[in-house]
Amino acid sequence: MRYTTAQARRVAEASGLADALTAHDADERVWDQALALLLRMVCADDHRTEIDRYPDARRVLTLVAAGSARVTPTPRRCADLAALVVDLRTGAAACLDWAEYEREAVLDRFLSVLRSPPWRRTLEGAVDSCAVRRNRWIRDVLDRNQEALGRNRFEVHVVRPVAPGRSVSSGVTTRILLDGRPVIAEFFPQGSGEAPEKLLRRPGLWATEQPRRVRLAEANCAEGCCGAMDVTIVRELDRVVWRDWATPGPVPPEFRFHAVEYDLEVAGAEYDHASEWSGWASTSRDPNGSGALSRPLPPIRSGGRLCPSRQYG
Repeated sequence: MRYTTAQARRVAEASGLADALTAHDADERVWDQALALLLRMVCADDHRTEIDRYPDARRVLTLVAAGSARVTPTPRRCADLAALVVDLRTGAAACLDWAEYEREAVLDRFLSVLRSPPWRRTLEGAVDSCAVRRNRWIRDVLDRNQEALGRNRFEVHVVRPVAPGRSVSSGVTTRILLDGRPVIAEFFPQGSGEAPEKLLRRPGLWATEQPRRVRLAEANCAEGCCGAMDVTIVRELDRVVWRDWATPGPVPPEFRFHAVEYDLEVAGAEYDHASEWSGWASTSRDPNGSGALSRPLPPIRSGGRLCPSRQYG
């Protein structure tokens, strides 16, 4: 059995996760559990992400980043940290109420640890296909995360799942940053971005003079249950306009982009990732394709007790 995203949040709250990380007897098992709970809370495969409902989210992320240099590097931990880096840049963790430069500082800490020689060495010598794919994914994350946050007003990121570690997504999804903010995670936490073959191949996100309604995301349960996120995209002279949003919750504002820069971003995302869309199916979370981890998570201390762990997908 694995936690839902809501259960992961409740476990983190009930166990006093932030205090457990700062306790004098905190060991690597506590750090592992904190990382696992964070990854589960940012997961968009359940009813909705829960990281925004966790009051200590920023504090725990900061503590996990600070403790990352003190844990023993392993391939699994390397993959999990890389998955968290992806979400801090493009997912629900990026939407927390961060103070100025706070998120950048946490990201820099994670990236400096992942790029350090001891952690880099965990990516060497892989033989089996799952490990080779996982290590290639981690290197790709490190290479792509050298760019500054919010480098453009409009950014498209294709996010692949980790194989075979925990993941924030069970399939390949498209994440869109508008003015540096992940618009789907911020305004529609009930679902994940559509697959890139739907958004990056024409017509997809491509803008024309004819206004066109585009589906960016759909609820993980069903559109008829928790809705979807749609936007109208149209080209107006030298601008591309995103307007007339349709979401079940708060509605994003209208956005206008330089058409040339917009076209370059969509074309670049399609070119960079077209060869990656196949072969990263929902079975990537473990070698057997069950969607669950092959081993249970370690327990976490709660008020002097050890809470039993469950398996995560």
